Amino acid sequence: MSRQPLLYTGSVGPTNARVNLTGYTLEAKVFTPVFANPSGEMADGAYTVGAIAATFAVGAVNLSQGQVAISLTETQTAALSPAVGYRWYFRAQDATGYTLTWLSGSFTA
Repeated sequence: MSRQPLLYTGSVGPTNARVNLTGYTLEAKVFTPVFANPSGEMADGAYTVGAIAATFAVGAVNLSQGQVAISLTETQTAALSPAVGYRWYFRAQDATGYTLTWLSGSFTA
């Protein structure tokens, strides 16, 4: 069975205006989360990026229309453990170094 990449189209606002991703550095990664809680209060904790488990291939489809495809190989997905709760993100970084997370989520393999 052939695996197809996930096609993402970036859009914003009530009109779903397309996001022009031309000139951005794009990355998508799978990682193990680390819960950081410096104050000891549960409300103050947050998940941060732990060990990187896999790096998605990110391919341009139509950057001016905000379209990219992301994918993992079968070897990469086979290496993910069903005992681990993973998180992932898709980020874009502009020429000034400003990074924006467009998509993120969690999953088990």
